[in-house]
Amino acid sequence: MKKGFKVLAISLGLLTLVSGGLSAEAAAKKVVKKPVVSSFVWTADAKKLLNRVPAGVRPSVKAKTEAYAKRHGIKTITLAVEKAVRD
Repeated sequence: MKKGFKVLAISLGLLTLVSGGLSAEAAAKKVVKKPVVSSFVWTADAKKLLNRVPAGVRPSVKAKTEAYAKRHGIKTITLAVEKAVRD
């Protein structure tokens, strides 16, 4: 086997391992994530407090806070809003 083909075969094998058997196009689509866009403005202090929450639960805390803000017609998430959600 020529060197170029060997490298290609190895590359395709690794791609198959990494992508879980998906084609290159399907693997590329699977890896690409759309950025999450929030319709709320978070103050710097509120973001700082949110970032102190463990990473594993941070998305659910953020969703809960934004759901509370939406129910109450709040557009800007502040420390006061985060405190109200906790209480």
